[in-house]
Amino acid sequence: MVPGIGPSADLMLHARMFSYPDAARYRLGPNYQQLPCNKPISQVYSPYQRDGPGRMDGNYGADPDYVRSSYTKLAHGSHELATHEQWVGKVVSASTEVTDKDFEQSRLLWQTMLKEDGGRENFLKNLCPHLGGASEFVIGESVKMFGRVDEQLGKDIEQGIKNHKEGKSVV
Repeated sequence: MVPGIGPSADLMLHARMFSYPDAARYRLGPNYQQLPCNKPISQVYSPYQRDGPGRMDGNYGADPDYVRSSYTKLAHGSHELATHEQWVGKVVSASTEVTDKDFEQSRLLWQTMLKEDGGRENFLKNLCPHLGGASEFVIGESVKMFGRVDEQLGKDIEQGIKNHKEGKSVV
């Protein structure tokens, strides 16, 4: 699509906008957008779209997958969504606030995992070594989010990462 131009409200167009890229991924693989005929003219930085068969560039080197996901600040709050007929070309970065309601399913899953033999220990042994390799900012934000699921879980993860970095057992 040409920058600044959005699709019309035509249902067939929306179906094709889904099915054509889906068919290309099926036929050519996940990196079909790197083929010269599909590649954008301007450089696009998208490190979360990497690896896989048919890779044709440097694969973003050592850049982590989460680059820019937490560095691009979004305005929180409700923004009026315009219908296609009202659309005037403005783009707004917006996000809704994260509330306790967003963690209800996570809490239920965590309570279920606690009932299993070794569920807590297995979770911490799987998570802490991987999360411990992230930047301090990402670790802090992750601990805060897990703490919203269960306060003790946040503390356990923080201690598990500390133990892992010191060469001790995570749990």
